Amino acid sequence: MNKDRYIKAVTKKLKCSYKKKLEIKRELIADIQSALDHGEEWQQIMERMGQPAGMASEFNENLSKEELKAYKWVKRVKVIAVSVIIIALIGAGINWIQPKTVAIKDDSSFTEIQVIDESKEIIELLNQNNYEEIQNRCANDQIKEALTEEVIVNAKEQIGADWGSFQDFTSIYTAEIKQKNQKYAVTEITALYENRSVTFTISLDEDMLLVGLYMK
Repeated sequence: MNKDRYIKAVTKKLKCSYKKKLEIKRELIADIQSALDHGEEWQQIMERMGQPAGMASEFNENLSKEELKAYKWVKRVKVIAVSVIIIALIGAGINWIQPKTVAIKDDSSFTEIQVIDESKEIIELLNQNNYEEIQNRCANDQIKEALTEEVIVNAKEQIGADWGSFQDFTSIYTAEIKQKNQKYAVTEITALYENRSVTFTISLDEDMLLVGLYMK
């Protein structure tokens, strides 16, 4: 295995954000280059560092809780992306390609504050049982048919009959999903009510219109 393949193999097994992966990759390249400059052969360096999986494991063990939490969120949102984008693209007959997920703060397609504010407004509409306005914010007729009042009410009842009054938002994560030429903002918000907490996953297109709503 040559140097480039080794670095790629290590990076692939890192459980952190894309930004952190780049940081670790640069650090690894610098360490290897320093060893080469001091006369070590690549084979010696690789034997000292060990297998890529082991090296990645060492990096993962030193990651902060915030990095691990962000990684888990990105993994979850990739699964969510599949259902969201299929709903949005079925009518158009677009061929499926695995979506790419990036942090909104690392990309200029969406403004994180705007995405969060819009997502909070949708939750407030749900709290007010204002299903007509939710329909008005849907991206197209297909989404409207998937998010009727009956569907949303049934989904809320499956979580619990009496949520109690809304208290506060306790956690918020955002990400951008890219599928071909389409981009979507996905927000996961946990809302605290008197009798329970509910996690909402809200997906918006580039016009800030609703393309997906999930709650658990």
